[in-house]
Amino acid sequence: MFVTMQDSSPKNRIVFIDLMRAFAILMMVQGHLVDACLDPIFRDPNNIIYSTWNFMRGMTAPVFFFSSGMIFTYLLMKEESKSGIGIRNKRVKKGLFRFTTLIFIGYLLHFNFWFLWDILDGKLDRAYHSMLIVDVLHIIGTAILLIVLIYLLATYTRLKVYFLMLIGALATFYYYPDIEPFDFSSLPEFLSNYVAKGKQFSFTIIPWVGYSLFGSVLGIFIWSRPKTVNSYFLAFIFLVSGYLLHFYSTDMLIDLYELTDWINFKHLAYNNFLFYRLGHVFIVTSVFMIINNIFRNIPAIIPKIGSETLTIYIVHAFVIYGSIFQFGIAQNFGKALTPWECFTLALILEIFFIALVYYIEPIREFFKPIRKKLKLVTKPKS
Repeated sequence: MFVTMQDSSPKNRIVFIDLMRAFAILMMVQGHLVDACLDPIFRDPNNIIYSTWNFMRGMTAPVFFFSSGMIFTYLLMKEESKSGIGIRNKRVKKGLFRFTTLIFIGYLLHFNFWFLWDILDGKLDRAYHSMLIVDVLHIIGTAILLIVLIYLLATYTRLKVYFLMLIGALATFYYYPDIEPFDFSSLPEFLSNYVAKGKQFSFTIIPWVGYSLFGSVLGIFIWSRPKTVNSYFLAFIFLVSGYLLHFYSTDMLIDLYELTDWINFKHLAYNNFLFYRLGHVFIVTSVFMIINNIFRNIPAIIPKIGSETLTIYIVHAFVIYGSIFQFGIAQNFGKALTPWECFTLALILEIFFIALVYYIEPIREFFKPIRKKLKLVTKPKS
């Protein structure tokens, strides 16, 4: 039941990535639960408990995007030695399949049977708009597609892939002030939702894929120098970098503006959440690298949670938001609970998901005959 951190296999050398993903997904679960259920009268930014919770909640998405880009790119580069480079790399095909799967699941989770009632009632617009909401899965899927395209571009132009990933990451941050106020109303809604921030969705391609591209750079570095994962030196670099971004990134952006006269640096400095949160991502990365090095044995359930993030995300959408059936915690306790009630419910939910991952293999075995029967039913006759 334990993962040996000193193991020399490539899988165990990057256990810290799954630890990061486990942290991010469990933080997301409790964050969504509390945000959906906490009564507005308790949302006091001057309260140290609430402000601390809100600060930590804001860290979740950047860490999740960063670690997703890191693990996918690491596996993409690693596959080169087995199946070849460029289009021959099997991870390219898997990445494209992952992209379509995440986009499909993302839209499916926004579907619910009440849309059918809206359609029958003639309220086509409401059903249509609700179906097209963009969330985390759509952005991660888009980030994977972008990583694959950048990888192919680097392969066939012989440019350094890590250089293109870094340029892409910096560009998504730098051009965010230009994209945010732009009017995308001329685009079809299913496209504009990916680039224009709306009332019901807060994630857009720019700037959020930037975190995944920054993660890709680290994924490439780990692939090229795997032993550095087990060193404290890399962890120290990320810790210092995170500290500098947290405390001094605004001043750095102002200095860059004064040096270049590029107005976007000024806009980024005055609304500096991107590099500020990137600093927190670097600190979290450092912390889990250190954990990876200090603790020789980590309970296998922890990295297992990190490897089952998609499963947890899908189930949490049903449990909290009542996806498809519209019968979840939010529908029953939305904006109505006290902090202690939210804490208790969040704790129960975290235990539930830990238990779900612990028994995930027996659960899958239980449903395996059903899946086989469905395949037989749907398989066309020769």
